[in-house]
Amino acid sequence: MLTSELAYLLGRYGGETSQVLACANEGENQPISPLPNLWSEIRWAARTGAVEHLDDLLLRRVRLGMQLTNGGADIMEKVREIAQAELGWSDAKWETELARYYAIYAAAYSPAPLGF
Repeated sequence: MLTSELAYLLGRYGGETSQVLACANEGENQPISPLPNLWSEIRWAARTGAVEHLDDLLLRRVRLGMQLTNGGADIMEKVREIAQAELGWSDAKWETELARYYAIYAAAYSPAPLGF
């Protein structure tokens, strides 16, 4: 792991950094390009962050929805894999959460929010 990545993690997670890294499945301690965020952060947030909805995970816990183009649409399959495993969501629940997430993203977080 690069020094800058470790500095980022220590700044964000402090003493929990080793736990964030330890919770990762194979390949999840890699950055989500072009950001310094790691895939394992999604798993950690889903596991420990009292997440109830996808928007809670992506917009408030790891904030990827605000940093990535189109709310992170390009990474959504990997997010699905992690979120379903950690949160116990069925395929139907995932689809409901995804629709809710994109509605909230479009209304309040996109470059041209629609408003509520």
